[in-house]
Amino acid sequence: ATMGYGNFSPTDLRKSLAGKTASANDQFSGTRDGFSGSSSVKDVETMMQLLYLHVTAPRKDTSLFNSFIQKNKSQLAMLSANPQAAFIDTFYKTLFNNNPLAPVAVPHAEYFDKVNLDRSMEIYKAHFGDMSGMQFAFAGNIDEAKLIPLIEKYIASLPASGKKFNYTDNKVRSVKGRKELNAYKGKEEKSLVLAVFSGEVPYSEDEALKASALTEILNIRIIEELREKVQGIYGGGIYGGLEKTPYPSYSFVAQLPCGPEKADTLTKALQNEIMKVRTKGIEESYLNKVKKQWLEAHKETIKSNSAWASKIINNKIEGEDLDRFINYEKYVAKLTTADIKKAANTYLAGSNLLVATLMPDKYDPKGEAITSTGNRKNVVMKTIAVKSADIKVELYDNGDVDGDEVTVYFNGAVVSTKQKLTEKPVTLNLKAIKNAANELVMFADNMGTIPPNTALMKIYADGQVYELRVESDEKKNGVIRFSLN
Repeated sequence: ATMGYGNFSPTDLRKSLAGKTASANDQFSGTRDGFSGSSSVKDVETMMQLLYLHVTAPRKDTSLFNSFIQKNKSQLAMLSANPQAAFIDTFYKTLFNNNPLAPVAVPHAEYFDKVNLDRSMEIYKAHFGDMSGMQFAFAGNIDEAKLIPLIEKYIASLPASGKKFNYTDNKVRSVKGRKELNAYKGKEEKSLVLAVFSGEVPYSEDEALKASALTEILNIRIIEELREKVQGIYGGGIYGGLEKTPYPSYSFVAQLPCGPEKADTLTKALQNEIMKVRTKGIEESYLNKVKKQWLEAHKETIKSNSAWASKIINNKIEGEDLDRFINYEKYVAKLTTADIKKAANTYLAGSNLLVATLMPDKYDPKGEAITSTGNRKNVVMKTIAVKSADIKVELYDNGDVDGDEVTVYFNGAVVSTKQKLTEKPVTLNLKAIKNAANELVMFADNMGTIPPNTALMKIYADGQVYELRVESDEKKNGVIRFSLN
């Protein structure tokens, strides 16, 4: 759409479609390629013509391409200055263990420098230039006698080699175990808590429905307990569920925007609400409320042409049961409070849990977390209670290796000087002292090419492993404090 189709630039296309109600769009994801379209009854052929052009005549326009690249670079340059965007970017890199194949949550402006027009055209044609295996579904006010000749003209004539296409599982998985991420960015008194529960689990449509009900009920509880009683969040909630492709899995993300003074309280309150559902279950009234909302919404959904077309396609491609859409009420009615409790214990037990907290730069809740060190401030990002004095620390570059260089101090003494952070660890063996500050201070000797200087720090203590992201820049030193009991 950015460059148009056939002999039509985007402007030409808009002029040509004036007075008509018709559209067609290509859709591209990690597991599926396809098209969607809609039209008035009288403009069905125009919709078909647009689809035909999408497949057979993608348009190449260097000027429009360059304009698209520059526009996105400008927008993303502004976005990268947003502390919350930078935090979310770090959060997803942490979640997927810096896997380069993982989804990009916040694209960087420099990514667009690598986009090549000719290669982009090649990729488009590879995905959309061969209709082998493509399924088409039409829903709406259809006159078959008029539609079939249009299908024969515009769809049956599309190129198809007979080749079999399928998606590939690229083996990207979220991190295992329980992890914490603490970031200090921005000057506004705003915080954000993100918690993601994830893992692999067999997929079924029954389980997917139970998982959806669980999120709906938790969102009601979050509004009642966290927003209205604790009065700590501006909005937020929990979303997610089960996925069948590219591999059977679940993912639930809780999002709590709040003031920094409420971040810890809300994190504990969320965990408490989840634990209540896991141990005590829920009251019938909560489930009945969700069922009522769902059934009212379904009365409208089942009238939607796009919903019908989508369900038919999912039935053909993934084997989804159309009866669950047609007789939705029957499946909703079967849900019980016991189902919700079991789902909470299956998906929210926290065996794989990443909790990330964004706090303002230099946030000092008690006046004791920040102390002067030279011209920079020491910001305590985490305090770890340890029983053994022996502590092992490994430092890696977090994300792309970009020349970060650090000096590390422990209890005021230099333990590592101007070490470059790479994918290989800088290893430190430390010994904590009773009644001492036991502060590990990371001083940034430079910012690398992508500031700030962020290290992945693995800490081995008392038989446990802690993974932390520690940031330092020209104004602050990231600090980890150990409390020796």
